[in-house]
Amino acid sequence: MIGLGTIINGSAVIVGGLLGLLFKSFINDRIEKTMTTACGVPTLFIGVYGAISQMQQHGSQEMMTILSFCLGALIGEIIDIEGKMEQFGEWLKKKSNN
Repeated sequence: MIGLGTIINGSAVIVGGLLGLLFKSFINDRIEKTMTTACGVPTLFIGVYGAISQMQQHGSQEMMTILSFCLGALIGEIIDIEGKMEQFGEWLKKKSNN
């Protein structure tokens, strides 16, 4: 079906926007920034790759990449993996200075 990717993309934007409106009060600035980056980075790479290799014929792989980045970023923010890595780094500094 011609235009199916456009319909799926438009639907995803609408659903994402509605979810953002519904859950805005539960999302702090840190998570919002991380999710924006997680969506933007793979989208940028996919766009560049698509422009170079004309990959418009493969629709599901790009969406899976975006969803994987977003889900990974969300889980990382929820469990504060960056904070834990910083704590671990500080612990290593203390251990190596002794």
